[in-house]
Amino acid sequence: MKILKEGDRSEAMCHKCQARVPIKYYYRTVHLDESDIDVKNVLVGVCEKCGETVSIPAQSFPRLKEAREKKSKTIEARVPLELDDIIRVIADHFAVYHP
Repeated sequence: MKILKEGDRSEAMCHKCQARVPIKYYYRTVHLDESDIDVKNVLVGVCEKCGETVSIPAQSFPRLKEAREKKSKTIEARVPLELDDIIRVIADHFAVYHP
């Protein structure tokens, strides 16, 4: 798996533009409809034409999974977001809880 960082570029299908478009990765808050929660600092691919979120890379899945499981314990620390993504991928791989 390639670890992406904010500012990386790629291409994806945009449903709003109905075309394959260039995308750029940004950290954004993602709303999960089924659980009605907002997840902060999720790396997502954003359409450069319309600004819609069009993709979520695999490294962001552990963060979304944790939010769905509604783990409430929070620990705050200053860690670069890319490093935090890597830690979450490793924790998810070994099925370990990561706050």
